[in-house]
Amino acid sequence: MEGAAYLRQKVSGIQLMLDESIHTTKDAAKACRLNAADVFNIKLMKCGGLYRGAQISTLAENFGITCMVGCMLETKIAITAGLSLVASRKNITEADCDSFLYYKDADTGMPGGFERKGDMFRLSDNPGLGLDISF
Repeated sequence: MEGAAYLRQKVSGIQLMLDESIHTTKDAAKACRLNAADVFNIKLMKCGGLYRGAQISTLAENFGITCMVGCMLETKIAITAGLSLVASRKNITEADCDSFLYYKDADTGMPGGFERKGDMFRLSDNPGLGLDISF
């Protein structure tokens, strides 16, 4: 984190994103204090879910830092949650929520949640995450 802050002091014209450095709200607070990033990459599976992701976004917003929501190899449930966070926060300006495309069945047996047309996502208006899950 200190190295990222040092880079930001020495280099101009390039935005620095912290990804693997931001696991917790404590990490986000330290990065804000050190002025170590222009952008945070929030991964819900790494930080503890929607609530913690929203807290990280709020910390970042208070320090003028934008965010993106990224993913790892997650199912449609987690991707829908990530997209919901993107839609709910003004300072989350980017998203990399495509890991469901690696599955043979992109819906992974869970219709609903969102519709995708090209690189645009539209969230369902149904309750919860809008997924239709039948086990």
